[in-house]
Amino acid sequence: MKEDTFLRVLESFPPMDYLREAMAKGRQELPMAVRAHASELYERVTHYLHSEPFLSVETNLTLELASRVLFSEWFLARHPCPRYQAYTNIRVLNWALETHRLMPLSQVTENAWRALTVMVRDLRQHELDSTGMEGMSPSPGSKIDNASLRLEKICRIESSLPHDGQVTGPAPATDGPLSWMDIACDPAKSLALARFTCLPQTRNHDEYLFIRTIHCSECCFWGVLASVIGAGEAAKSNRFAQGTGMLEEGLRFAKLLTPILDAMKTMHPASFHAFRDATGNASAIQSRTYQRMQISLLGLDPSKIGSLVEVPELSDLLLLDHPSFKPLKKGSALNRVGNPSLKPRHSERRLPAS
Repeated sequence: MKEDTFLRVLESFPPMDYLREAMAKGRQELPMAVRAHASELYERVTHYLHSEPFLSVETNLTLELASRVLFSEWFLARHPCPRYQAYTNIRVLNWALETHRLMPLSQVTENAWRALTVMVRDLRQHELDSTGMEGMSPSPGSKIDNASLRLEKICRIESSLPHDGQVTGPAPATDGPLSWMDIACDPAKSLALARFTCLPQTRNHDEYLFIRTIHCSECCFWGVLASVIGAGEAAKSNRFAQGTGMLEEGLRFAKLLTPILDAMKTMHPASFHAFRDATGNASAIQSRTYQRMQISLLGLDPSKIGSLVEVPELSDLLLLDHPSFKPLKKGSALNRVGNPSLKPRHSERRLPAS
């Protein structure tokens, strides 16, 4: 079969070998041959994914994941200075959250909680495993002075997450010869979340914490965004109790941001400056989910229009500066709470693919 032939081409770049080498050296020190192979394979995978009209579910999942993992190497081969998407592997996170396709809003929040559980547990394990500093560059003031405090904060975050029995432990071991399809078809997507989202550019220990903080924040942004959209649509249909429940769910995600960022405060400034240059042009303003969340809550801030225009990943969000778009703060959703006699407009809403 043609699919099988192409999957064998994909396996010429073993994912676990790439992972181990990237983690051991830092991505910016990967051999040029590895980066060139990844970049060339990204183009082939992307072309095949978009040119073949009929693919099995398993193959589609596998190629979608591979294209998102390999995207960063492809991008960095052409733009040596990283940007947010490539630096954070945020496309892999969104694949695991399944926000790249249409899905019920409740599934977005469920996936966000599951991803948070996997990544917080992975961060805790990373801190425990690297206590002895093996293979890592020293992080002044962090690994020795703040190790216990950091672990305490991370454990506190983990204990505050909902436990529904669906995520029962750390991500699977990564020593076996797992294929791209093995990783992609894991129902919980735990291995992709725990290993292929967080690939630091350097060997500095605290860069892992830095990237994980971004990932956990992104999950919270998605949770708030889905809750805000759902609450607005519920209010339009006079389902105010349901809308209130959605806002309460969003508030849980929003409140989690404080302890997540508080854990990052255990990083010594000297440690951050040690890997700051490796982050390139990656900037929080390039977080599409954050910008979309803020616009959905408060509307488009006129003072940010100039900045959004200059960010290719975000410029289309300016289309939301339109009279028909109603953010939660100013829109009809909140007004309808005090005027329940208004007729409902919609009974169901799904999150648009992104």
